[in-house]
Amino acid sequence: MWGGFSLTANDLTIQKVDSLDNRLEFSGGLVLKDVFSASITLGQDGMYYEDGKLHLDSLALSVTDVNLGAFTLSKVQVTITDTAGQVDVDSYIEMTFPQGWLGSRGD
Repeated sequence: MWGGFSLTANDLTIQKVDSLDNRLEFSGGLVLKDVFSASITLGQDGMYYEDGKLHLDSLALSVTDVNLGAFTLSKVQVTITDTAGQVDVDSYIEMTFPQGWLGSRGD
């Protein structure tokens, strides 16, 4: 338990690549739960640190059931991929509003 949340590693791996002394590779993910649910997943070689720079090749972020008072973020998904310098960002948001929140037009 951390600050009211539970943080769990999900096949999280950090490894030093033997052939490259100055490279660390990160894969797997983290899951945050209890108040809402969030996960970060790195693809195979999804992120690596090399020559003093952090490189991101593949990352997926998912958040569910975030109550923001006036509405709830039911699902938020963001995927980032970098293929040979071409960065692609895909996103999806699903929101839920309380019944009657938008009001009636009186029609």
